[in-house]
Amino acid sequence: MVELSGLFLRHGLAVTIVVVEPPAASTDASTAVARAAEANPSVNFHVLPLPPPDTTVPPATAEQGQGQEPPRDPFALLRRANAPLRDYLRSVLASASVRALVLDMFCVDALDVAAELGVPAYIFYTSSASSLAVSLHMPHKQAEVNASFGDIGDAPLFFPGVPPFRSTELPDNALDRDNQVYRIFSAILSG
Repeated sequence: MVELSGLFLRHGLAVTIVVVEPPAASTDASTAVARAAEANPSVNFHVLPLPPPDTTVPPATAEQGQGQEPPRDPFALLRRANAPLRDYLRSVLASASVRALVLDMFCVDALDVAAELGVPAYIFYTSSASSLAVSLHMPHKQAEVNASFGDIGDAPLFFPGVPPFRSTELPDNALDRDNQVYRIFSAILSG
């Protein structure tokens, strides 16, 4: 996002990068943001307050085994950040013009906030073109193989624009079509 902001600045646009405060106590987001702000004085940085914990996620149960954590929705923290993002954008919209919201691919739920406020929004996919091609075609390919990718063995997978590869080369979360993270990601790509 910082690199992309440089392009916007060269075109005469003002840029604010909004960051969600991470939940891990060991992560010092303020130091990282301060370093980025010092290195990029033309970019404004705003850290959203940490959203309250999600109390709808059930605690681990005995069936999950000792030491195992329940499957986590990696988008949940960012989804909970929609309320503080909405509040921040409303405060900014009251005094300035916001031309667009550029979202990281993991912040896809913030599209709802942009739509609600009437701000055009774009997804910035920072991975490779091959990763994008696989991600965009994964729901279709999943329906085509009609099995979890982890169950198809060494049979090569063919995605448009990407050399064939084995399913074991996919991220672990993509190997089981019933995996919560995979289902959420597939729903995002499909919808």
